[in-house]
Amino acid sequence: MYHPTTRVLAVLELLQAQGRISGAEIASRLGVDMRTVRRYIATLEEMGIPVTAERGRAGGYSLVAGFKLPPMMFTDDEALALSVGLLAARGLGLAEAAPAVASAQAKLERIMPAGLRQRVSAVGETVQLDIGHASAQADNAALVALSGAAQSQLQTHLRYRDAAGAVSERDFDAYGLAYRIGCWYAVGFCHLRQDIRSFRLDRIETVRTLDERFERPAGFNPLAYLVQSVATLPRAHAVEVLLRTTLERARAQFFDGFGVFEQTGDGVVVHNQSDDIEWFARQLASAPFEFEIRHPPELRDAVRACGERLLGQAGGSAPGAPIILRDPRAGDMGWIVHRQAVLYAQEYGWNSEYEALVAEIVAKFVREFDPASERCWIAEQDGKVVGSVFVVRQDEATAKLRLLYVDPCARGLGLGRRLVDECLGFARGAGYRRMVLWTNSVLVDARRIYERAGFELVEENEHRSFGKDLIGQVWARDL
Repeated sequence: MYHPTTRVLAVLELLQAQGRISGAEIASRLGVDMRTVRRYIATLEEMGIPVTAERGRAGGYSLVAGFKLPPMMFTDDEALALSVGLLAARGLGLAEAAPAVASAQAKLERIMPAGLRQRVSAVGETVQLDIGHASAQADNAALVALSGAAQSQLQTHLRYRDAAGAVSERDFDAYGLAYRIGCWYAVGFCHLRQDIRSFRLDRIETVRTLDERFERPAGFNPLAYLVQSVATLPRAHAVEVLLRTTLERARAQFFDGFGVFEQTGDGVVVHNQSDDIEWFARQLASAPFEFEIRHPPELRDAVRACGERLLGQAGGSAPGAPIILRDPRAGDMGWIVHRQAVLYAQEYGWNSEYEALVAEIVAKFVREFDPASERCWIAEQDGKVVGSVFVVRQDEATAKLRLLYVDPCARGLGLGRRLVDECLGFARGAGYRRMVLWTNSVLVDARRIYERAGFELVEENEHRSFGKDLIGQVWARDL
């Protein structure tokens, strides 16, 4: 909502800018009636600003000829904006920023009324901004020259020294400039590399503006380009993670340099290039939503290690030893049949029909095992088997997840989700395009794991098996 003083000063700005302006136009621009315009004109006259009024259709208001306005007049909000802006300029790496800011602040304060001057001075003396450490520049010549060239769309010639100290020269079309994480960058088309590139201003030795013109792409955002180019620079690990949340929440949780965010039907996929996979794992561990690590496998191990360390620091709830996943050994298949039969008899009252089904599935896997398209994982903790899962071939395009098992002693540690993620990763690597599984509605915890891993219920049917009336379910997801 406008304060009356703001509107009076707006009238003064119109008179200064237009020379002569009608009362009707003033009223239209300010959204007021003619009576209010006359009151504003009277207020200006009371302030000692001579305004002449001419009647008639061609009449209007104007300042008295020869009247000199003060250099600047500011409202409280305008003065506050200038003060905070000058304060921020101290931390933006501009050459000789401190004396320039002090000089500008002094000039502003000289033309301000006493009350406003005191409020502005209070901002300068008591407010601090966390802008971070900025790289100091020798001077502001590159910033001035490149911003002017970008506005005029004139080509420049740069002499540039890279981080290794190598010097090169190139013609450059500056599309815009951006300040990010302590450094100024110019972004535009590099004629040497024949592509869009960014250059740190503190490494530019000379800038020369040329006569050749260029056309800047419409709507080009130099800061957005800079963020994406830094996030996608080739590094040791190419990371892809599905975040089960909205694009808005993902961007609110992680800073821009975390990666490139892509909205999909399953959630938000973040793409990142990282040299420090443990650091990336710690960022993921802080997320308040579910996520699925697609690659690399090292990231799964790093997230797991992060979780186990946190459990240990929580006191008393850490596992006795880390859980490892390995290939099956002699005796493991018999263990799977035994533990599945015992567990489901104890918890759900299933009879020996289920044990026979598990034995048939396991026997077929052993007899027909194809390492290129099928896999079994055994989860082991401190020498004890605590879980297992299978991936088998249903057809050329479809993998089937079977016999997911987590021992009661290992529940609550994320092992079920870990085993399912391993299945998904293997199926993608084997070239499958879809994964399916069969379960029963009474297995609530397992169904929750499948749902969080992106599976959807596609079919249900009632059946009597294992001595119980059950509802069978088929779950599936695309890979």
